[in-house]
Amino acid sequence: MAYKFKLDELSAKGFRRIAREQFQRAAAELGRPEMAVGNVHETRKVVKRLKSLLRLMRPAISKKTFRTRYQRISKIGAALAPMRDRHVMFETIGKLEARFGPEGIGVLQPLRPLLAGSRNLMPERSNPHACRRVIAKTIIEAQKFEKIAFKAKGFEALSAGVEETYRVGRRNFARAYKRPTDEAFHELRKAVQWHWRQMALISRAWPEYFEARIASARQLAEILGEDHDLAILEAEVRKHSARLPEDAGPIEHLIHLRKGELRQAAYPYAERLFVEKPGDFARRISAYWISSQKMRQLDRDANTDGDTSKQADATKSADAGPCLDTQPRGEITQPAPVAPQPLIR
Repeated sequence: MAYKFKLDELSAKGFRRIAREQFQRAAAELGRPEMAVGNVHETRKVVKRLKSLLRLMRPAISKKTFRTRYQRISKIGAALAPMRDRHVMFETIGKLEARFGPEGIGVLQPLRPLLAGSRNLMPERSNPHACRRVIAKTIIEAQKFEKIAFKAKGFEALSAGVEETYRVGRRNFARAYKRPTDEAFHELRKAVQWHWRQMALISRAWPEYFEARIASARQLAEILGEDHDLAILEAEVRKHSARLPEDAGPIEHLIHLRKGELRQAAYPYAERLFVEKPGDFARRISAYWISSQKMRQLDRDANTDGDTSKQADATKSADAGPCLDTQPRGEITQPAPVAPQPLIR
């Protein structure tokens, strides 16, 4: 089930096909007897793919439809968030310990028992009622997605969405480094995720180019994702600071140091990703798609010509009649005797 539009597929048809496949994936993950962290993570990725797909088609659907469907699918993702938060918290502590070594391990040691006893981070893995509610919402949304009406059907429906998402990413990049707040970098991260998933959706236009762009954008999203996890951990530390045996200052200091490193590392990736103006970028991507459609048609025409030529050769051979040599293959015969010729004197 490829998360990609086909070159010869109308955007509305492709949207429904891709959405249907993603909802089927979500149902498969949610339908397991006991939800584990991996199942939750995979389902949340499905939600992110559907949100990116909706944003890509946003200019081609009504504002009300987009807003309603986007909010409903976001609520499904939010319902799954508590099931994974605890796991992410401990992963983040582990990464900090690996980065700062023994000193970091000593500073962060009080966090593990604190978070282990936090009710806010208790997983809902053993709550079948919560899972059934999410499944019901997913089924309803799958039906709603099938009925979305579109104002445009060709690649122009996708091109406008590509440009809009790219513009948001470029704007969020500038804002995050002008006023570096946790929220600003989280907004940049979300825009980068929308962008690379939309590049995956149209990657058949030029697979080699889009694979490189997607890889770079995903690397940026990973860096920003770690930054976001640190921001969540810091908020949790502040919430429970009174329960810590010592001052939370050293813990927050390590978190700030690591966030600074990550944001510095993210800058060149974001700068390269959003170097073009939105209109120029969208026109270039549209040109790739149109050119690929033309190349695909040329290949089809060439294959059709080849098949026609083979068919003509076969017809010509059949019209030529039976071969004059009727001797069965593989049978060895003696040469016919030759009459003696008179000598010429």
